[in-house]
Amino acid sequence: MYDDRFEEAVASSQQAFRLYPSDKDLGGLVRRARAASWAQTNGNQLFKRGKYKEACVAYAQGLEHDPLNSVLLCNRASCRFELNHFERASDDCTKALIVRPTYSGARLRRADCKAKMECWEAAIRDYEMVMRDTPGDEAAAKALFEAQLELRKERGEDIRHMIFGADVISITGSDNFKQLIMSQGMSVVLFNNSFEDNQLSDLLEQLCRRYLLVSFLKVDVEDHSDLIKQEGVSSIPAFKIYKKGLRVKEILGYNHDSLESFIKFYNN
Repeated sequence: MYDDRFEEAVASSQQAFRLYPSDKDLGGLVRRARAASWAQTNGNQLFKRGKYKEACVAYAQGLEHDPLNSVLLCNRASCRFELNHFERASDDCTKALIVRPTYSGARLRRADCKAKMECWEAAIRDYEMVMRDTPGDEAAAKALFEAQLELRKERGEDIRHMIFGADVISITGSDNFKQLIMSQGMSVVLFNNSFEDNQLSDLLEQLCRRYLLVSFLKVDVEDHSDLIKQEGVSSIPAFKIYKKGLRVKEILGYNHDSLESFIKFYNN
């Protein structure tokens, strides 16, 4: 049931009960599995036909037998979302996540609910966690970007320069560097040798997809010695964080956790 394999759950619980017919707990498990399987099958059919109220009732009937079934909770949340009951849908997702913290489907649905309610910070937190679990999810990435835009708009910030899907930018010279860090709200710059292993470049690409309102740049220290001197780079690899052209933080070495913590801190 945890893995959304209800028919197999019914078969397994029945087999166990045949082996141990005096076990009352197994008898209860068979009844819960049957109820959950029925609710899932009927609810899904109704949902596909656009009968969201009826599907919601079907899932609720399964939850009467198994109140902590994370799959049924998430499915009912989807019905409630379609019915514009966003707060109740969000509550269902929260219950599912308490039972199953890694349930990305429930987290994504809750993020969508929070976005509909214009609770941008809460939506962003959930979207970011979804992106960490499924970094290639284009729909989640776009939803995260839009939520970040709305939060910045709410704060009165200029969002005209922010574009979805921007890549890590390789710096071509000092003027290019100055222009980019001055024109962006926040920039993270990697100073490193181009022939170093690809681990840091891959990290930068992942962060670029996760923090869509932050500009990520990289500087090849072999090609830009004047820029290295200008920015006071004493060792590599080095990450430097800039806000509106001003350097606010430097992280040396391969401290990935520290880097992401500071990105979150300065991106608020």
